[in-house]
Amino acid sequence: MVLSGKSTEYAVTGIVNAPVLSAAMTAENEPWIELSKKLGQLAGRFLKSKLNTVIHSRTVGNAMQDKKFIHTAVLVGILTGQTKNGLNLVNAPTLAQDIGVELQEGHVEGDHKAVIVKVGEHIIKGNTII
Repeated sequence: MVLSGKSTEYAVTGIVNAPVLSAAMTAENEPWIELSKKLGQLAGRFLKSKLNTVIHSRTVGNAMQDKKFIHTAVLVGILTGQTKNGLNLVNAPTLAQDIGVELQEGHVEGDHKAVIVKVGEHIIKGNTII
C-alpha cells in the first residue's frame, strides 16, 4: 500500500513502506533509538574507513527481540558522516548495502535489556535507564 498526500480514510500520509517509523514514534522506544545510534557512531570509528565489512547487532533481554528498529538505528549511527545522501531510519539499510556494510542482526536472551554492537574484535554494549 502506498499513501501520498492528505487522506481522510487513513491516519498516516506520505509514508511508503516505513513500519520502522511507527515504532520510532513512541516514547518508550526513543531512548533505545538514540542509544543505538550512539553505539553505531562509536562502532563506525572502529571501521577506519573500511566500509566493506560485517557489523553484528544484537538485542538482549526480554521483549527486545521485537525491537527490530534498533538494528536500523545502529546502521544510522555507523553511516553518519559516511554518506552524502540524507540518512534516516527508512533508507539506512539501502545506503549501507550500497557502500558494502553488512549488518547481521540477532537476539540473545538475558536478564537485563541491552544492545550489543560488534565490529571486528571490538564489542560495545549499552542500555537505557528508564
